[in-house]
Amino acid sequence: MSGPTVRGEWVRTSRVTRSDGAVLYLHGSGYVVCSSRTHRGLTSQIADRTGLPVFSIDYRLAPSARFPAASDDARAAWDWLLAKGHDPARVVVAGDSAGGHLALLLALQLAREGEPLPAALVTLSPLVDTTLRGGTIRDRIERDPFAAAAVAQRALGGYFDHPAAHHAARIDFTDVDCFPPTLVHNGSREMLAGDCTELTRRLRAAGFEAKHRVWPGLMHVFQAMTAVFPESDAALSDIAEFITGRLPTTTGHRDLEATA
Repeated sequence: MSGPTVRGEWVRTSRVTRSDGAVLYLHGSGYVVCSSRTHRGLTSQIADRTGLPVFSIDYRLAPSARFPAASDDARAAWDWLLAKGHDPARVVVAGDSAGGHLALLLALQLAREGEPLPAALVTLSPLVDTTLRGGTIRDRIERDPFAAAAVAQRALGGYFDHPAAHHAARIDFTDVDCFPPTLVHNGSREMLAGDCTELTRRLRAAGFEAKHRVWPGLMHVFQAMTAVFPESDAALSDIAEFITGRLPTTTGHRDLEATA
């Protein structure tokens, strides 16, 4: 049986000059909405600032697709990039919100299977507690003006439609002995601020590298709102510095596929 179809788009700006690596981007929005197109502004910024092409995927969404459809699609996109000749050690996986959760699940799956890992992960306001019932967000119901916990909980319930799905999607590092260096960003006002702190704690407790930046007074995935928040520029620069630091420029790498 053939695997999931890989759908998405390559994002290249006039400043993308490198062919020695790539970014695999997984968009957020609760596993129910958005696409590579809605996130093109953010992925274009990442491409522009790193000089690297970004492959932004369109994974299947709830309610027509349930767990683990999105994870299967993320893995299919990863495998597709490798089949096209990309060195896994020169691919950074990035995502926001639910996409950050997908990035973590992908890296965990690869680690558990003993497969080569991405060079690094970038997680922007990543989801960690898929039930949104834990102590990490209980006191944040009205805190974030952009993403309401009650709305997000209903959306996630359409994708994780069984207790076993929530259990299978838990972010747990206790059974892996390697994991990519991970950048975690969040705003201090958002409902997932506690999740981001908990993710960083779990990573460091397991002995893995985690860089955590908290941006005071800002909301969920503020990095995408460069026209509204001046801090977005500094956050995007931090993301680009992290990515390029993990993917130093090399020579002699052949050009790779430009279209999905």
